[in-house]
Amino acid sequence: MNSGIKNIHIKESLMKAIFRIIFSLLMMGTLMAQEAGTQKWTYDIGDFIFGAPDIGDDGTVYVASNDHYLYAFNSDGALKWKFDLGYGTYNTPAIGSDGTIYVGTAVMGKLYAINPDGTKKWESEQADGWIEDSPAIASDGTVIFGTSNQNFYGINADGSTRWKKQMNSNHYSSPAIAADGTIYMGFIYGTKFTAFNPDGSLKWQYDTGNVESSPAIGNDGTIYVASKSGILYALNPDGGLKWSFDSDSYFYASPVIDAQGIIYIGANNGYFYAINPDGSEKWHITFDNAFSSAFQHTDTPAIGADGTIYVASYDTTQYTFKKYLYAISPAGQIIWRFYGDAIQGPPAIAPDGTIYIGSQTGTLYAIHSNSPGLAKSAWPRFHHDNKGTGNVQNATTLQASNPHQPNRFAMAPLYPNPFNPSTHIRYYLPWSDRVHVEVYNAIGQKVATLFDGVQTSGNHLLNWRPKGLAGGVYYIAVGSRNQRIVRKALLIK
Repeated sequence: MNSGIKNIHIKESLMKAIFRIIFSLLMMGTLMAQEAGTQKWTYDIGDFIFGAPDIGDDGTVYVASNDHYLYAFNSDGALKWKFDLGYGTYNTPAIGSDGTIYVGTAVMGKLYAINPDGTKKWESEQADGWIEDSPAIASDGTVIFGTSNQNFYGINADGSTRWKKQMNSNHYSSPAIAADGTIYMGFIYGTKFTAFNPDGSLKWQYDTGNVESSPAIGNDGTIYVASKSGILYALNPDGGLKWSFDSDSYFYASPVIDAQGIIYIGANNGYFYAINPDGSEKWHITFDNAFSSAFQHTDTPAIGADGTIYVASYDTTQYTFKKYLYAISPAGQIIWRFYGDAIQGPPAIAPDGTIYIGSQTGTLYAIHSNSPGLAKSAWPRFHHDNKGTGNVQNATTLQASNPHQPNRFAMAPLYPNPFNPSTHIRYYLPWSDRVHVEVYNAIGQKVATLFDGVQTSGNHLLNWRPKGLAGGVYYIAVGSRNQRIVRKALLIK
């Protein structure tokens, strides 16, 4: 009898052990999934990457470097080809409707047209001075750019010069092209933000002071331009002032616009702003800065199709000047951050959610995200679209019925994690239905139910502040419609 009871206890203990093993394996399997904010792959180019990556229709990623080469990568990180430009480049390439890649060089100021297979189509001999801006592509195929010798060019798709205009100032600002073909550009010495007709002739000017960033254009034609003096201007298409917003800092980064018309821009005081279409501040956040100074440079962001904003900025809390890529919700909450060595520049967002961004050390990073591609908004990234055309006529301007509604059930990484005293749980529902949010300890015991009820489709955020629990590993599970996502959390006591 006693032997039978003992055997029963052994079997029960064995079943519990098996359950714990199965539970742990399930947790590990879930955690091994592609978590947002984690590295997908890297490629070490070895020299500065100043501009944003571009993405072709076939998923090819193009990036130009100061090491004299234009690189083409497959989406898995394999090098497809590289083209020797002869000189380094500071700009973001632009991709034409036929797949031709246009990129300019700094020294000697050559403009190259490169075929999708990596062979040279032509190189421009007309350019003089450095090409420090990123070329834009007009709807008729004209490639538009400026040089450090204060000349402004329109080059035909065959490489011949269409027009050339002499300006009285240098510029770092890249051209932006409106629906009617008007070209907008800022200058660093002439203090005049300038609108050009499609033939390069002067249309109007507005005194903004020095501009080193590039303009963005809204769905209604409003032009947003950020001056070096820290003022964001909203200008009407006729050149009249609509409103201005003073950041009390400096702007080197360029603005972007989401599907609701909200403008996002980072300043050099460590602030990142969301500005309403009427010019009022919606919110601002800082990125864990120990102090504000000229070193708090925040780069140009990009907006995902779910409304998440991605931007590179510094964390100086330990005076180490580490730079991170941050993912920020439309409400201004930091979702996650990714550390890369000297990570910098505007990011690009692929249709599968991969974030591509360069660095000062020449590393190209591919990072997982939950965003289903680039936002379908007026101006969601640097130079407007993933082809870097700088032209609002590109298809990305088409409005989605609800661009902030995700198209799949997803859960963001917990932030912060490890945590004390609380962590944020953010998840996305493509449907309206019952949702369970539960917490389990390391041996599979449920220790808390954070939510159990019906929720509508869209973004949801919970804050977990555990009470009476020991420090250690916990698992947070979000379930709906027979689907379940689990994230590992580490409570520090």
